[in-house]
Amino acid sequence: MTNPFKTYRIDHLFFRSFAGFIIVVLACTVWASFRTSSNELAQTTSYYQQQLLDELNNEITAQLVTIEQISLSTSRDNELINFLTGKQDQYERYQKSKNVEKALANLTYSIPVIQGIDLYMDQPLRGDSTSYIQFRDQSEASKELWFSALKMNDYAWSSEHDIPSIQGNVPVLSFVRKIVYDDKFYGTLVIHVKASGIRSMLAGHSSEANRVMLDNEGKQVLTTGQVPSGIQLSDWVDEAMQSGFAHIKGANSSTDSLLVYSKPQNSVWTLVEVSPWKLVTAGGSAWRR
Repeated sequence: MTNPFKTYRIDHLFFRSFAGFIIVVLACTVWASFRTSSNELAQTTSYYQQQLLDELNNEITAQLVTIEQISLSTSRDNELINFLTGKQDQYERYQKSKNVEKALANLTYSIPVIQGIDLYMDQPLRGDSTSYIQFRDQSEASKELWFSALKMNDYAWSSEHDIPSIQGNVPVLSFVRKIVYDDKFYGTLVIHVKASGIRSMLAGHSSEANRVMLDNEGKQVLTTGQVPSGIQLSDWVDEAMQSGFAHIKGANSSTDSLLVYSKPQNSVWTLVEVSPWKLVTAGGSAWRR
């Protein structure tokens, strides 16, 4: 093996060794600085996103709580209870059904976010199939998306799904409540909420945001934007925390994501925003919506 001290001048060896050392130190410094800067940008971006998600969550919660309250008061309405529980002849039953249908229709027309209302009951009187108000047989409920959620609960929200209408299929979220009177079950009230209205609230002022709405079981209810596939969002949400963020590794660094979530104390919903990591580390100002 050749001795470098005999082949090269000592001053050249010293210079090259020193230059190599400096390059290594600079590379380590740049890498550490980049990591620190990236983490700081991620923390700054997540802070602004959490603030915004809190505001959006409060708006959505207020809207959906209103629907829940309307459902509760409607399920206790005397005219509805008399219609479901009373013993009437065919003509009286028909008249009461029309009164109930009119009352439910008034709700639909007066609250723009409501797409329609279904009433599941025994021996329903069939009406116009294109109406926003439908009386359905209780036996049909088992075919619906929300049916399993009612097995252990008196009320529940469904995830986004389509229902038929005169304009074609319409995406909705459905709030479902059992109608119980004197400890006896008489039917199911289903209020369909336009998914487009809630999605607009979820998007806020940014149509490019990739956001997801999760229920209290971590199930996906509604999305906006392009959420990366293959990510189980609920796995990254710490239920003990009201908000937080995580760096999700992708197949390579270009597919990494920043996940930010928010769940205020007064809400059962968790809002999640997913942002490309490379855009976050490129500069946080663009994400301060």
